[in-house]
Amino acid sequence: QALNAAIKTLAAAHKHVVLCDLFAAMANADGSPKLEYFGPDKLHLGPGGYARWVETITPIFKQLHLEH
Repeated sequence: QALNAAIKTLAAAHKHVVLCDLFAAMANADGSPKLEYFGPDKLHLGPGGYARWVETITPIFKQLHLEH
């Protein structure tokens, strides 16, 4: 979480950087991972995680006019 906070601060200092916080998109309020987004090893994304990833980054791509 400390690393993510530092990255967020760094990104905010650069107008051409857009931060996509996938950790927040796939975590519970207490910071634990939402297991429905991960595979059996609880480390790598499963199908639900990839769907959430697309859901999270699509608005950023639209903002940057990078959508297909």
